[in-house]
Amino acid sequence: MKKKFNKNTGYTTMLATKYVDVENEFVVVSDVEEVEKYDSVSNSYTGEYSHSTVYVAQEGAPQPIKIKVVNDKLKLDFLQKIKLINLEACEVNKMIYFRAEKVEVI
Repeated sequence: MKKKFNKNTGYTTMLATKYVDVENEFVVVSDVEEVEKYDSVSNSYTGEYSHSTVYVAQEGAPQPIKIKVVNDKLKLDFLQKIKLINLEACEVNKMIYFRAEKVEVI
């Protein structure tokens, strides 16, 4: 009998709490990467800002996680302590993706 996996139901806070403590602080462990918008019609990047990504770690978590932040251009330093506002996770093809609405520097 095959195990049935949940289909993609979108981003949820409940899924994020399975992997990290959503209310606790995180530490930045990489440089911030700004990603440009991609135009699928012309198969090229437009040069417009799309979102920022950064790897963060948390005490007790097995490995760093990559966070996508759409609303803010991030200005973070290495090993800076932050709090993620409205952290959510999504499962797609057995991979977990995280996003946050906002980042607060502690």
